[in-house]
Amino acid sequence: MAVKLALSGVKTLALSNRSLDKAAALASQISKLTGVQAKALPWGKELPKERVAESHLVVQTTPIGMSPGKDSYPEFPFEVLQPGQLVCDLIYNPDQTCFLKLAAQRGAAVLNGIGMLLYQGVLAFELWTKEKAPVEVMKISLREQVCK
Repeated sequence: MAVKLALSGVKTLALSNRSLDKAAALASQISKLTGVQAKALPWGKELPKERVAESHLVVQTTPIGMSPGKDSYPEFPFEVLQPGQLVCDLIYNPDQTCFLKLAAQRGAAVLNGIGMLLYQGVLAFELWTKEKAPVEVMKISLREQVCK
């Protein structure tokens, strides 16, 4: 996700991980290979609120909050989120995680990971079959299987 964002033209990128060393190593590689100013930030309560407040996009990529642990969410300074920001949680089950609910309560737009999962399948289908994927059929089937 971070590499794709860097390649898409973002100017700056902030990465947070439970291991600051891992975040720093990834940020360094992204900066080196793409020229994007990437920085590592501490995780959870240590995450700088001002950086979150100025972010246009926040992406939550951990499995924290995924079913069956759907009542949990990672530590995050939700109080600084605001309208105009997009918060994405790559989890797709449950449909709306606690992380997304808390972000929405602050006025941020929210998005779950079902679209990413769908289009990973679409790309794989087209790569393997060399044919156009039946996106609508795949979407219906995915919702039936994942969102029970």
